[in-house]
Amino acid sequence: MKRALMKSAVWVSYDLGIQADYEGMYAWLDERQAKECGDSLAFFNYEYSGPLLKALTADLKKSVQITREHASM
Repeated sequence: MKRALMKSAVWVSYDLGIQADYEGMYAWLDERQAKECGDSLAFFNYEYSGPLLKALTADLKKSVQITREHASM
């Protein structure tokens, strides 16, 4: 049985560091039509199923390469 999709407004604040996957992060934000709201802050509407944080984290990990120093998500 498929879970129903839900939609939430999401604010994302990120600190990528010097050797981070900027290309992956910005592509991920672009795919979600995120609006830039200052340095390292974005807003978008996010469609998901299940717990929001779990879905968002899994989605990010698929698109953005996370190194050991950034693994504390």
